[in-house]
Amino acid sequence: MATQWKLGVQNSVAIDLGSDDVYGATGFKCVVANTKNRDQELLTEFSEGMINIENPQSCLCSEDTTDTREIAVDDVTGWEVGMVAKVKDKEIYFYVQSIDADNNILTARKTITDTIAKDDEIDQVGNTGLYGATFTPDLIATYHFLISNPSIDLLNEVARVEVVEHNKDDIFKKLEDIEKQIDSQETRRVKVLV
Repeated sequence: MATQWKLGVQNSVAIDLGSDDVYGATGFKCVVANTKNRDQELLTEFSEGMINIENPQSCLCSEDTTDTREIAVDDVTGWEVGMVAKVKDKEIYFYVQSIDADNNILTARKTITDTIAKDDEIDQVGNTGLYGATFTPDLIATYHFLISNPSIDLLNEVARVEVVEHNKDDIFKKLEDIEKQIDSQETRRVKVLV
């Protein structure tokens, strides 16, 4: 079953790459087509959702590392499992899966194949790996969103959306309104009969 959107209401088209540890990516393309007029349009405003971090953690790498999940650092104080880290001035991101406080080691969820050099700064960042754009459908039709990004080997992820004039929330609201009117009428009748 396709996702349902309401006609004329802005929605988000998104893809979650956080579990694949894809952070800081750019170059997404999303082709949008619908079954009514077969026109295609390109959404180019795909961006990564970011979390605001009030006091981001930071540390220094203690030794050169390559092809490992374990990164020795000078201090793990303040670091927590689930944080996303970025090596300053490099496009190296990783999800902190575990922390060895006794040995000052941050363990990444996936192997980091690039080199993190001794004294490279590692900072906590607000990247989520959730990428998206907004779209407002203007026709009652089935829309297909074809998302790709060759720079991260993402080819042709497809999302299907059914656009309707009235969704189930609208129908539920109408039923609530009818119920309120009926209740109101019954209250009036009782007052008249008393």
